[in-house]
Amino acid sequence: YMIKKKNKSIEQELSKYCGDQLEFAEHCGQIAYHERYNSGKFGSGIYWIKLCREGTADRMFRINNGHTVWLEIKKSFKENLTDDQNMFCAIMLSIGDSYYFISSKEEFWLMFKDFGIEYFEDIR
Repeated sequence: YMIKKKNKSIEQELSKYCGDQLEFAEHCGQIAYHERYNSGKFGSGIYWIKLCREGTADRMFRINNGHTVWLEIKKSFKENLTDDQNMFCAIMLSIGDSYYFISSKEEFWLMFKDFGIEYFEDIR
């Protein structure tokens, strides 16, 4: 019995694109580090794994100067952040981190440009 996976959502494709570019940027020395975060929990029966706290942004990277940038990736700006995501954003901004709401490749590159990182798309 085989279950077919549904087509990837726009949000999943954009998240993968951002992850690929962040990985390449790290490899090239453009950024110091990046990570993908998953929140919530999954499992069945008595076996459950708790992931990151609800509201944690999808991705994080560190600029070479040590500044931390959080990315929340959504399929469009019509989607609102949840209360947990708004709380996470407020906390990160209060400690001096940056937080971006990304819904397109163009917005991803505009965000990078804010930190002086030019377009370098990985074409591997």
